[in-house]
Amino acid sequence: MEERLAHWDRFRTWTVYGVVALHGAMTYMVGAPGWWYVQDPGRSPAFTLMVLALDVFLMPGMFLAAGYFAPPSLARRGTRGFLGEKALRLGIPWVLGSLLVAPWFARASLLALGYPVGHLGAFYRTVFLGPAYQQAHFWFLGVLLAFFLLFLPLGRRLGERTPEPRPIGLPLACCVVGAALWFGALGTRYPLDVWVHPAYVLVFQPLRVGGYFLLFLLGALAWRNRWLERPPSPGCLAGLGGAATLLLLLSVVLRLRLPEAPRGGGLWLYALAHEGAAVLVPLALAALFRRFGGAPSARVSEAAGGSYGLYWLHQMLLLPLEALLVPLPWSPWVKFLLAVGATLWAGQFLALRVLRRLPGLRRVF
Repeated sequence: MEERLAHWDRFRTWTVYGVVALHGAMTYMVGAPGWWYVQDPGRSPAFTLMVLALDVFLMPGMFLAAGYFAPPSLARRGTRGFLGEKALRLGIPWVLGSLLVAPWFARASLLALGYPVGHLGAFYRTVFLGPAYQQAHFWFLGVLLAFFLLFLPLGRRLGERTPEPRPIGLPLACCVVGAALWFGALGTRYPLDVWVHPAYVLVFQPLRVGGYFLLFLLGALAWRNRWLERPPSPGCLAGLGGAATLLLLLSVVLRLRLPEAPRGGGLWLYALAHEGAAVLVPLALAALFRRFGGAPSARVSEAAGGSYGLYWLHQMLLLPLEALLVPLPWSPWVKFLLAVGATLWAGQFLALRVLRRLPGLRRVF
């Protein structure tokens, strides 16, 4: 058990670190979306490639990890305790972040686009709770909470582990094909990177949300079928890593060439490459950590304990730092490393020393 937990500790910690790097790189990429909160004049195509690659697999990896621990959590706590724990740890941070913090990000988006925003109170009532509604990075918490609710009818069956590991091939293929079909079908209606917010509750990208749920279920099946119970063989790891890398590279190349709303064969090829990489890269990373990162470590365990708080806090730290660096005539790489490094240090410190110690927050974070 300790080795398995150490493996997932490393996976979850480095995934959150990757999210911080992704959001840090968006300020310095060529072709950044106009709504992005901080626009720095120093740009590099290398940051564009970084964003396009990391954006494919980081959030799928977080949903995979969440799904992996859902069945044992439900079995241990029961339905009532399971729902109560998710409402506390996900619901409260989601509501607080979406209603109290996200409006500031919405203001930053409009300022980046050159729109006047006016008084905060009027902006909140007429603009934020209207055409500029968003949930910033807190969207993940709401969607994950919805996934846990959808998981409940299946939870009891998935909570019974198989005596021995079972083959992964068929479920893995179904996950890739199902996610690609969802992405391609919705891609005929929505642009690639569009966000929606039905009834101002959940915020998500419609092309990707189906794949996220399949990754969540694949994580639950991985726990049930003991797929990551043993370290993978070198051949298996090399094959999985090679396929994941090829699909990721193909996805990035196609994304650079395709229009925002592709059609026909280009859309379906991109759907297969994108969703194939979204499934295989997190699994390859999980297998890699299982083989080489299974040794328990107090330092890794502490970092993993602060990773959730770091995710919740990171844009509140990262974006003001990047905004302060905008006037300085430094290389975008220097600014990126300073902003991301400071955010990781300060975010981990605040998560571990503040959020996890305050009486009202320690059970949440």
